[in-house]
Amino acid sequence: MDGEPGPDEVLVDVGLRFPGPGHGLVGTVTAVGPGVDPGLRGRPVVTRSRPGRPAVRVVVAASAVLPEALGPGQAAALVDDAATALRVLAGTPVRAGEDVLVVPAADGPGALLVRLVTDAGARVVAAAHGAHAMRLARELGAVHVVDHGNRGWVTQVHELLPRGPAVVFDGAGGLVGRAAAWLVAQGGRYTSYGTALGPAPDLGPCEPRARGITVTTSW
Repeated sequence: MDGEPGPDEVLVDVGLRFPGPGHGLVGTVTAVGPGVDPGLRGRPVVTRSRPGRPAVRVVVAASAVLPEALGPGQAAALVDDAATALRVLAGTPVRAGEDVLVVPAADGPGALLVRLVTDAGARVVAAAHGAHAMRLARELGAVHVVDHGNRGWVTQVHELLPRGPAVVFDGAGGLVGRAAAWLVAQGGRYTSYGTALGPAPDLGPCEPRARGITVTTSW
């Protein structure tokens, strides 16, 4: 068991661990360190832990606590969503300083990917739909947020990232997913992990080869 939380840290009771390279865990905040909002007690946490002997309690950064804007229903779905998000990130790791597009960015695995990618030191451009979803994406750590329900969202992302995102995590599919795949930077990585808005885009063998991108499917 880890010790007491320090400044900007919280103590988490681990409810579930996910084996594999991600060292993922889901838990609940039971204590907070000096200067940390006591209202975080009882909030859910999804994060990656240090390798080593599993502990029933771990100390993590307070930034790993999910925001209150994530409603009770979404929080209750964390087990399945966390398994998906951690599997996606383990299959397509991100590096600090990279630009990453996540779509949709405020429901289920997408919301958790925003937080996990941010914690890894990458910059997230979140594509969400509607005011509530966009606000949640910002609270989860997205640097930029666009509404993928607007016709001009692809242009917005292109203006923010003229060379394109290094990584795209696509849980949308359909026309939104196809547009997201088109945005990937030369030599970048594209991962399809869901079909919330339609079938996964079929990029075929030619497009990835011509653009030097790595295409991964995580189901």
